[in-house]
Amino acid sequence: MELKGRAIPLLVIVAIIGLIVAGVFHIIGMATPNWEQTFSSYQGPETLVKYSGLWAICNRVSVDTYHCEPFIELESVKKHMPAVQALCILGFMCGVCAIIFLGLYVFLASGKVKGIFKVLGITTCFLAGLFVMIGIIIYGVKLNESEPADFLRRSYNISWSFGLSATSAVICIVSGLLATIGAVRK
Repeated sequence: MELKGRAIPLLVIVAIIGLIVAGVFHIIGMATPNWEQTFSSYQGPETLVKYSGLWAICNRVSVDTYHCEPFIELESVKKHMPAVQALCILGFMCGVCAIIFLGLYVFLASGKVKGIFKVLGITTCFLAGLFVMIGIIIYGVKLNESEPADFLRRSYNISWSFGLSATSAVICIVSGLLATIGAVRK
């Protein structure tokens, strides 16, 4: 592809599109309270008693009703949650920076500045995936930490929001690889 006589690296364009898709996935994953589902089999068959995400927890009130509260209002927030929240936000911000830097590299930059945007774009692309991946690893490792006096026979499962954020991390890393290959090949 060419733009005003300059060759546009196609793989870098694909990487930018991948980063945009990853950003949408990650926004949905961070905003929805479905990272974890808690089931209990205390009285009869296993039923969903609560679900939670990065920002809120929803407890079952009746058969079809859940009451959701933000973590800020709760005293029993797990200690690892601020770290997971921070890592996921850092990952998102790095992804946005990667889109901007790679866009500048492809469409506007020339000379020495082009090389700087290339390095910054690829680096922030990998950092975005790395931060989100570390955040979801911490969340996943701490998932089965039982609450004190847990006699309710609970089981914990990851849910679709967790999966969307994990997918966004993988897409960021793949986009970083594509951008690296595309930038080296020219």
